[in-house]
Amino acid sequence: MMLFTRSMERKPHVLVLSLVLTLTRVWVQAVEVHDLGACPSLGLESFRVSDEQLSASSVKHLGQGAHRGRLNIQSGLVDDDRFDGAWCAADNDPNPWLSVDAGSLTFFTGVITQGRASIWSYHWVTSYKVQVSNDSESWVITKNGSEEMVYTGNFDQETAVLRLLPEPTSARYIRVLPVTWRINGSVCLRLEIMGCPLKDLKEKAASLNKSVSEEYLDFRHHNYEAMKKLLAGVHSDCPNVTRLYWLGRSTQRRRLYVFEMSENPGVHEAGEPEFRYVAGMHGNEVLGRELLLLLAQYICWHYRQGDERILRLLRTTRIHLLPSMNPDGYEKAYHKVPRLYPDPEMYLWPGCCCSFSFGTFLDFSQFWKTFSERCTVHIQISQGLRLLQGSELAGWAEGRWTTIGYDLNHNFADLNTILWDAEDRGYIPDIFPNHYITIPEWYSGINTSAVAVETRAVISWMESIPFVLGGNLHGGELVVTYPFDCVRSYGVESEPSPTADESLFRWLATSYASLHPTMSNAARPCHTDDFRPGQGIINGGAWHTVPGSMNDFSYLHTNCFELTMELSCDKFPSVVELPAEWELNQESLLTFMEQVHRGIKGFVRDPDGNGIPDAIIRVHGINHDVRTATDGDYWRMLNPGTYRLTAMALGFRSSTTSCSVHYEPHASHCDFTLTRRNKPSLQRLLARLGQSGAVAMAQKRHQRAYRKRLHFRV
Repeated sequence: MMLFTRSMERKPHVLVLSLVLTLTRVWVQAVEVHDLGACPSLGLESFRVSDEQLSASSVKHLGQGAHRGRLNIQSGLVDDDRFDGAWCAADNDPNPWLSVDAGSLTFFTGVITQGRASIWSYHWVTSYKVQVSNDSESWVITKNGSEEMVYTGNFDQETAVLRLLPEPTSARYIRVLPVTWRINGSVCLRLEIMGCPLKDLKEKAASLNKSVSEEYLDFRHHNYEAMKKLLAGVHSDCPNVTRLYWLGRSTQRRRLYVFEMSENPGVHEAGEPEFRYVAGMHGNEVLGRELLLLLAQYICWHYRQGDERILRLLRTTRIHLLPSMNPDGYEKAYHKVPRLYPDPEMYLWPGCCCSFSFGTFLDFSQFWKTFSERCTVHIQISQGLRLLQGSELAGWAEGRWTTIGYDLNHNFADLNTILWDAEDRGYIPDIFPNHYITIPEWYSGINTSAVAVETRAVISWMESIPFVLGGNLHGGELVVTYPFDCVRSYGVESEPSPTADESLFRWLATSYASLHPTMSNAARPCHTDDFRPGQGIINGGAWHTVPGSMNDFSYLHTNCFELTMELSCDKFPSVVELPAEWELNQESLLTFMEQVHRGIKGFVRDPDGNGIPDAIIRVHGINHDVRTATDGDYWRMLNPGTYRLTAMALGFRSSTTSCSVHYEPHASHCDFTLTRRNKPSLQRLLARLGQSGAVAMAQKRHQRAYRKRLHFRV
C-alpha cells in the first residue's frame, strides 16, 4: 500500500494491492511517490498522544476506557481489571466510536487496528468506517468516490492491520466507527493513526528537533547492513580510540558486531575496568540498538572536540557496545510488511499498460520487484513506507525470538538454583563458591540444542573479558530492573529476589532512572505495571520471574554486575521519535557508564610484585566475592562506606585490611601482597576446598529444578 500522486493533476491516490490469483492489467502514465517520510504515526503506542486526546462513545469497563485503545498495549493476567488490553464499547452502545484529537490540523493518511490483548477472550473489529472533523462537532465520513468507505479490519487479536485513506485528509480529529466485529465477540479496538502536521507545523517541529539534537547524529533505523556501515564510518572518524570486532555469527550467519571505545583499544590494561552495553537481545526491541549507535557517534565526535568528560572516560575505561545480539530477529521486525488482503479497491491511471499475474504475494518487496521489472516506470519508495515496515506493523512480538525460536533472555544457564541449593545445605562459601559458579555440563556441552549460537557467543565474550558493569537495553516498558531476575520459590510468578548486593544494585538502577525524565516520573504506566512507587526501578523477581536471564548469569558466573533498562513503552518507535528518545537517555547512558569507577580497585601481588590471577576478594558482610583478572587487578563495586576486605589465593596466605569508599565517582585503591604458604598448609587448603561431590550433586538437582522452572517463565 502506497500513496501516489499523478503528475498532471497533483491529486493524491492510493494504490491498494489485492492478493488475488488473477491476471491484472495496470495502466501507468506517470507515477510519483507522495512524501510519507514526514507522515509517521501520531504516537498512540509511544504515548506521544496523551490520554486526554482519546475519547470514546462508551466504555464497557473502567479498565477498557479510550486510554487503553493504543496499538500494542498489553493486558494483565486477568480480564476486566483496570489494565485491560483495548478500548471496548458498552454492549448496548448502538453507534460505537473511538476518537483521537491530533492537537492541530493534520494530514491523516491511514489507520492501524488491532484486537483486544487477552489470554482469556477473543474480540476484534472486522470492519469499520472513518470520520474526520475540525471541531469535534461536525463530522465528515471518508468516501470511495460517492460511497462511504468501509475498511477491512482484523482477523485475529494481535496482527496489526494498516488501511490507508482513499485520499489524505486535513483535519484535527479522526474517529474510527466499528461496523462489524467477531461473532460472539465485543467491540474492542487498539489503534494507531498515521498522519503529518501541515507544512508550517512541520517546519516548527523540525526547528524544535534541531535545537535539542546534535546535527552530526544519524537518527534513522539501521538494518544490519546500515549498522555495519555506520560503525565502520565511526571507526574511520576515530581510528585511534575505536575498534570494530565480532563475537560470532547468528543462526542466519550475521555477525554479532561489538564496537569498542578506549584510549588503547584491543588491549585490557591492568587497572582499567571493562564496561559493556548489550542491546537487541529481543530483535523487535530496537530503541537500545539505535541509542548505542548514537552513543558511538556522540563519543567519537566529542572526543574529536576535546570534551574533557569523554576524554576522561576513554582514558580510564574500556567500553564495549553490542548493538544487536539478535540481528536475525531485528531483520524480521525491520522488514515486516503490511498484510494485504483480497480487496476490491484498486486505483489505476491511464497510460502505458503492463500485465502480469499478482499470484499470492506474501512479501510486498516481492510484488514490488515484479511490478517494477514488468512495468517501465520509475518509482522511488518513500521513507514513510519503510517506517511502517519496521514499526507499527511489527506487532508486539514479531522478531522477539531468534530464527529458530530462542528467547535469549531465558537462554542462559540458570545458576540461581545451584546457588540457592548450596546455601540451603550450608555449603557457601567454604565448600561451594558464592561466585564464578561453574556452568553445568548438561548445558555447556557442544551438542546441546537448548543453547542458541548467539548465547554461546556472548558467554564466551563474558568469560574472555573481565567486565565489571553492564547494561542490557530492552523495550516495551519504562523501568530499570536489577538482579535477581529469577524468584526462589517454585510456582511463584513474582516475589522480591534480592542478591547480596541489593543496596548497590539499587544505587546503580537509580543512577540511570533518576536522570531519565519520564522513567523516574512517568505520568502513568505503559501497560499494566505501575513503577512510580519505586521511582522507575524494581527488583527483577519482584516484577516477574525470568529463569536463565543474562543479568543473573552475569552476576553468578563472572565479576560483572548487570542491569536491564526498559527504555520505552513502544518497542519499535518511529524514526521521528528517535531525537527525543536520545535526549531522554543520553545523560543516563553516560552516567551509568561512569558508575564502573565506584567502589574499590587494586592489585593482588606476590612478594616479587607479580600479579596473582584468580585471587578471591571477599567483602566481609556481603556474601558475594569477586576474582582478580590475569594481571592480578580487581574491581569490587561498592556503595560509600568502610569495608573489611580479605584477599585469598591458592598457595598463599590470606590478607585482610580495611578500605573506604567515598562519594566521589572514583574508585578507592586497596592493594594486597600475599605471602606463599608452605606445602603442608597448601595440601590442607586443597583438601578443605575439595568439593567432595557437592558440586556434582548440586548440578544434578539443578537440572531437575531447572526443568520445573521452565513452566513459570514469563
